[in-house]
Amino acid sequence: NNNTNPGIITKISYTIQSLQSLFDGLLNLSKLDANASKPKMQTVYWGELKKQLLDEFCILAKQKNIHIHWKDQHECFISDPLLLEQIIRNLVGNAIQYTSEGSISLHCSKDPQQPNRIQINVTDTGIGIEPHHQCDIFNAYHSIESAHYNTKNPGLGLSIAKRLASAMGHELSLSSQYGHGSCFSILLNAGNANKNTANNNPVERPDVSTYSHHNQQEMVSILLIDNDISNTTEQLL
Repeated sequence: NNNTNPGIITKISYTIQSLQSLFDGLLNLSKLDANASKPKMQTVYWGELKKQLLDEFCILAKQKNIHIHWKDQHECFISDPLLLEQIIRNLVGNAIQYTSEGSISLHCSKDPQQPNRIQINVTDTGIGIEPHHQCDIFNAYHSIESAHYNTKNPGLGLSIAKRLASAMGHELSLSSQYGHGSCFSILLNAGNANKNTANNNPVERPDVSTYSHHNQQEMVSILLIDNDISNTTEQLL
């Protein structure tokens, strides 16, 4: 339809991607809670994470006209790569949601106080978090209400990230100055660049091509019914 509002399509696309990330996180948590799976800890390279996630983040950030800066470092650490990707997706998604201008940066370095520990920082130039919210920010269903953003955040993304981090023995923390942005930090054990501590097999990623083709055949349209399309879109977000 040539009359379709590109802004609405962009918002729907962003909402679908956000929901997919949320569902993936909930699925991973349910498997861990049911002891149906355990974290597959191995050596993870910062450069490999960048290769997997940078394009995805740049697309999301472009939709809000903000920039993603992913600094090149040659660090490696011990983690489950798929669960760590989920954590970083949640942190970056949260940063994009609460940043209207400026940038988001991802940085990885050795902890100066603990040389055997690696710290990953996700820093944004968003609205920041007020002190009285910071102690509850990782609680499930805790959502920040801001006059700057009309959002319907379910308050699960950071809770999922915290629980996935804890399941792998990582520390997830927050540093924020209200009005000036936030920095979420993940503290992990340093890896050995010469060997994979868990196994030497490549990371197994689900083959989504068949699934996507099947769903393209079955779900060919999205129907929204409301007397105000802009209001409907805001409810989706």
